[in-house]
Amino acid sequence: MSTFLRGPRVELQPLESDHLELLKQPRNDPAFRRSFGYRRPWNDDRIEEFYEQSTESDDSVNLVVVHDETPIGEVVCFSMTNTEGTLAYWLDEAARGDGLATEAVALLVDYCVSTRRLHRLHADVFETNDPSQQLLERLGFTHEGTKREAHFWDGEFHDVYGYGLLASEWTADILDG
Repeated sequence: MSTFLRGPRVELQPLESDHLELLKQPRNDPAFRRSFGYRRPWNDDRIEEFYEQSTESDDSVNLVVVHDETPIGEVVCFSMTNTEGTLAYWLDEAARGDGLATEAVALLVDYCVSTRRLHRLHADVFETNDPSQQLLERLGFTHEGTKREAHFWDGEFHDVYGYGLLASEWTADILDG
């Protein structure tokens, strides 16, 4: 597999057909599905359709996070225009808590700001996802607002927090280790 971006501990590889099994985890595991807001599992056809759209799209960058030669998650910037994009990311549960997600997202943010010249990045986070909120804040994102009771699951409405980062606020210092 080719490396698209490399950090001190992770590398980001372009999404390839070999990664289809990896794509099933956040879309089919009940805990992952909930954190992404997917209401139903995805069958193989839908996974393959997502893969095709992701690899053919000019308005998204979908990268596989690799640590010690093992794929452990994804980082994505989608709905990109000439000026902005939306981030999404996830890691295997076993790979969390060691800063690998922060490094992977930082690599993608730096690419989006430095190479793609995006002016603004955005990410939505469910109110219950404290680790994701902390990751974004570590990277300099600002909590810009709350979509009150914008997501419904388990019989209840939950808030969704919107975070944003302007290119002028980005510092790649976090990638220095």
